[in-house]
Amino acid sequence: MLLTARHERAFRPPALNGKPPAEPAEMVVISVRDFGGGVPPEEQGRVFNRLFRADTPLIPGLGDTGVGLSIARALAEAHHGYLWFESESGKSSTFTLALPVQPPKAGEAHAP
Repeated sequence: MLLTARHERAFRPPALNGKPPAEPAEMVVISVRDFGGGVPPEEQGRVFNRLFRADTPLIPGLGDTGVGLSIARALAEAHHGYLWFESESGKSSTFTLALPVQPPKAGEAHAP
């Protein structure tokens, strides 16, 4: 497992859920990469769905409820942040969390 954290003054999150990328913002970006075999392409669209469970979990018996990533994404969005992943099937997955250093001003839109 590899964990990285960085501060970026003009971070631009990727396009998520078919929406265009957000405007650049000052964010703290945390990434976790595992080398457990990645997420198969046919499962990638469901990873953040509530009750999704991998067919081959990295650690059997741990996190078997299928709600962890959906809750994590909801919490990220509640804090005006973003959570996404990139995966190479058979190799690795990288999950990235980006949270703003300053919350948006009242009335500013946020569309993760």
